[in-house]
Amino acid sequence: MGEEDRRIAHDLYREAIELAPDFALAYAELSELMSRVCWIYGCAAGDFEEADRLAARALELEPSLAQAHLARGNY
Repeated sequence: MGEEDRRIAHDLYREAIELAPDFALAYAELSELMSRVCWIYGCAAGDFEEADRLAARALELEPSLAQAHLARGNY
């Protein structure tokens, strides 16, 4: 996935969260994306911590969501 694809995915997950604040999968997938970017490419200050908050929110919304657990583990 190239930089442009990552930016588009990031923006679309953000939009999904804005449109549906209780959509746990969007939080989990955004967390996963941000964690991977941070681990592979490095990230801006606060991005890694935000990935943790997003994973925690996904788990809060849907404790049995496998992707939320994966996001927390990858964080």
